[in-house]
Amino acid sequence: MSETQATHNKPIVLIEKLIRYLASHYISALAGSVVAAAIAFGVISFLPKYYQSVSAININDSVIRQPDTPPRSADSVIRQADSLMSTSFVLDDIISKFPTLQRASPEESRRELRNSFSWSVAPGDNRRTASLFFLHTSARTPAVAQGVNIALIDAWLNLTKPRPEHRERIENQIARSEVQIKSATALLLQLENEAPKVVSPNSLQGELASSLSALRKRRDDLVEDNAKLQLELRGLSRDVVVSPATLPTVHFWPKRGMTLVTAVGAYLLLWLAFFVARFQLGLRRD
Repeated sequence: MSETQATHNKPIVLIEKLIRYLASHYISALAGSVVAAAIAFGVISFLPKYYQSVSAININDSVIRQPDTPPRSADSVIRQADSLMSTSFVLDDIISKFPTLQRASPEESRRELRNSFSWSVAPGDNRRTASLFFLHTSARTPAVAQGVNIALIDAWLNLTKPRPEHRERIENQIARSEVQIKSATALLLQLENEAPKVVSPNSLQGELASSLSALRKRRDDLVEDNAKLQLELRGLSRDVVVSPATLPTVHFWPKRGMTLVTAVGAYLLLWLAFFVARFQLGLRRD
């Protein structure tokens, strides 16, 4: 073999030697992997487990286009919901219902609860154009995870209803409009029963027909306004919840499989780096 060929083959020879060297220490790789997996499993066993509850919210056109309000996107409705759920009033109320959420200070309790819920959309959906959203809540027990999810949605829906003073004004408006609707309906029926048959639009009967038409339109407008007031009084409908909060049966964190794979992979990388370094050191000595 010429000197040039030997030079070209040197990297291949070194790689073959490295492979044989690593293969001779495979037992340490296997044993170390088992130990790493066992340690990771032990650590997971002592870590607190968290369970996740999920509910589905459908923000359709009837929700987006509320009476007498500019059109909104579904994402803006959800962002508003998230803001309302994150208020101290809502967080403190939920913490008071679940003693296990209490921490050393009110601020810490609120911060941890706030970090325990988030929103998502279906895979492949764009948040700006999606109509179906998912509320995720996590806690150390399945019941608390589900309970917090339900409590957050209840608080959000309640906060979409008018406050007491505004509610009283709306109720008074509804009461007045219902009286007006009854009066207009009664008058309309009386005129229809007493009016002769309309023959010519230019005659007296025609003028009466125009009055009846105007009264009928007024009555219909009152009914429509009353319906809008009723919607405003009720706030956001619970029909937006298309899938109630789930009761989780398996913890979602820590992820056992991923943790074990990560631990074994990290050990094998360290093992490979160590024995490659030893191999290079041996070559330098030679």
